[in-house]
Amino acid sequence: MPIWGDREITWRQVLPPTLAAVAAVCLVLAFRGCVWPQDPGLSQDEQLAFYLRQLDSGPPERAVAAIRALGSLGDRRAVEPLLGLLAAPHLARRQAAVDALGRIGEPAALEALERLQADPAGGLAPRPSSKQRAELADTLRNALAALRGSESQPTP
Repeated sequence: MPIWGDREITWRQVLPPTLAAVAAVCLVLAFRGCVWPQDPGLSQDEQLAFYLRQLDSGPPERAVAAIRALGSLGDRRAVEPLLGLLAAPHLARRQAAVDALGRIGEPAALEALERLQADPAGGLAPRPSSKQRAELADTLRNALAALRGSESQPTP
């Protein structure tokens, strides 16, 4: 049996605190990048404001989750901040912004996405792999197709 100082310690004494510590670390890592409004009864305006605040705060995972949430929310007021993220030097943010703009379907984003199509990975640091560039180009094609489809429909 292991001895700690002047007393003997069994695995039954060590294992439960160790498992509790591992579980706590797993929970922290699992929720580190999560973004969600604190109150599910928030109005769309409150949700929009909440997600927009997340774009510039915390870890990059939080910003990417907020960008995706803005795309799902579909509020056209998020277009301008999302257009600003097309120049982001981080691949995940840029790709999430492209996808969100395609989901929102605001035709005003079409010109910016077409400009980005010439060099989707321009200005990214570190330079993405060929697989990452292909995924970004694919996301961009999908967003452009969605926007070109919504361009012919009247804006509510």
